[in-house]
Amino acid sequence: MPTTPPDAAADLLDALEEVERLVTENRVQPLHQLAETTTMSWMRVVEGKEALLPRLGEDGTAPDAFHYGLELRPEQRMEAVPAPDDAAAVEAAVGERLAALEREVTRYLAHPGYRSSADRCDRMMVELSRCSRALAALCGEAEARAAAPEAGPGAAAAVGAAREALFCWEPRLNEAIVNWQQNWLTAFDGALRRLADLLAMTPAERAAERVPAGYPLRGRGRPRIKVSGSEPLARPLRGKSLFSVRFAQLLQRIEELMPLPEPVWSGLAQDARHFIAMTRRNWFMSAGPPGFMRLARPGLPLIRGKPATHPFLLDPMDYFKKAVLFHNRTYTADGGGLDAMYLQVRQLERFYKFHSSAHLRPLRAWIEDCLRAWDENRWDAFTEGLLTIGGFLRGEAERGPWAP
Repeated sequence: MPTTPPDAAADLLDALEEVERLVTENRVQPLHQLAETTTMSWMRVVEGKEALLPRLGEDGTAPDAFHYGLELRPEQRMEAVPAPDDAAAVEAAVGERLAALEREVTRYLAHPGYRSSADRCDRMMVELSRCSRALAALCGEAEARAAAPEAGPGAAAAVGAAREALFCWEPRLNEAIVNWQQNWLTAFDGALRRLADLLAMTPAERAAERVPAGYPLRGRGRPRIKVSGSEPLARPLRGKSLFSVRFAQLLQRIEELMPLPEPVWSGLAQDARHFIAMTRRNWFMSAGPPGFMRLARPGLPLIRGKPATHPFLLDPMDYFKKAVLFHNRTYTADGGGLDAMYLQVRQLERFYKFHSSAHLRPLRAWIEDCLRAWDENRWDAFTEGLLTIGGFLRGEAERGPWAP
């Protein structure tokens, strides 16, 4: 594995030195708190305990972002992906997908009163997820075709158009999907209204709404993340800041572990420069795993309350048979039903967030792997996940209608 060359090490240390200078010169409480948290995160990255999130670059690229992990083999995809030979083909494919999305969003928002989970929110979440996957797959396909030796003259333009579409729409789609995962109806509705506003804009208006460089994205093979932006008020520093201590520890660990692997030193340098830019703008973007609301609060209704059971758990043998038929390709994507299985796996994930138990940790990991395979358009991995979950639930059937 490539290690840290001297000029790269100097670039990383220069960026960290600028971070230290900016933070120590600005004795502001929120900045010191954010800097301390960020420094501790960098420490875990240096020690190999955590990975940096890919960020949108100034050139419109995002190395190691999720769309690079999507299935490229046509025979292994759950949903076919258009072959974009030029920008016009990309724009046509994106336009068709967004038209379908707009119809669903309009139908959802037109429904008066409370939108029940089964009839409205769940169907909307599946359409959002399908659109997110389609845009990512289109971008991945365009980039793969452009990298091939036989790439045509329009390949580079196709990549640019696909990236522009992906990074325009994915942040808004992700926001809505994550709010569904968090079981927060008000936030889900709000995200869909913002998405509807974006759909109604002209291309020039949308360009002004594009997320800035440095926007954090989920990494390849990773679950979705919740992204939050804030402009903290400049409150005076109270008490003693631990930033200097944490920063000194970080520099010591970097010195002890040199030479660092290339993804670590280059990623840290980029992350440090991004922190500098956020500090100068006083606009901070943070990312982390989605939360989950188990109880409604005044003004904050749930998408779905605590469920008493789940279809897979009511009849695990029937589910196992379906999983086998999908796995051996007796049931196909063209025959339908695959999206319904995806939704039920999502609901199973939610079910066990309400009903937690230590012995179910392996099941939660299998559920996460299965859902990620669906996001990555991988037929074999998704159906293998269905079969693994089905085998576990079949073995647990004697414990009762659901495993507490």
